Amino acid sequence: MNVAPGVVAARAFEVPDSPGVRFHHMVIVSHGGTGTISHVINNASPA
Repeated sequence: MNVAPGVVAARAFEVPDSPGVRFHHMVIVSHGGTGTISHVINNASPA
């Protein structure tokens, strides 16, 4: 059941914008094609 199919997220991960921050084994998942994510990390990378 999709409770809120119109959910929109600005970013999947919000992290400090600092030197040395690294990402490993990241995953984002589509739950049946409902909702959207505008950026993967902060506001820098398109989804």
